Amino acid sequence: DFDCFQELPDLDIGLKGMFGGYVDGLAMVCGGEDSSGSIYSTCYFLDLQVNMWVPFQDMTIERSFAASIVVDGCLVISGGKTNSGTTDLFDFIGVSCESSPLLEYSLPVPIYGHCFLNLGEGQFMTIGGSPGHYGDAFYLSSDGVWEQRAAPQKVRDGHDCATVTT
Repeated sequence: DFDCFQELPDLDIGLKGMFGGYVDGLAMVCGGEDSSGSIYSTCYFLDLQVNMWVPFQDMTIERSFAASIVVDGCLVISGGKTNSGTTDLFDFIGVSCESSPLLEYSLPVPIYGHCFLNLGEGQFMTIGGSPGHYGDAFYLSSDGVWEQRAAPQKVRDGHDCATVTT
């Protein structure tokens, strides 16, 4: 049994701008940047047996301040800052990723600091982010077309979002 009030261990290196999710029964965090601005590509999972963060898998490129969601047992990572700029690419972490509905897509623009939502039935949305997309909202329909949608009421950057079902 895991004590929910147990203090989580630190990573071996201090990083900001990490992102993650709960994938196949594992708490996972990825990427991030250190105090000198170097950005990393490693994903770690929390090994409760030894109470440590253990390297799991590397992303295809380093990222910080990306957004992530879990889709069908796969951590889907969108956008983010890289060591060479900002990306519009998706990355897929986990053992169940070969069937992700997002394998053939990229974001409509390179962004970081945005949020990313799975709306269900093959529909996704990204809101806000940098650089210059603080007030943008994009919707990916099940037809595979990104559409710009109504802007959020306030500019958004470095935020999180969630879907709520009733």
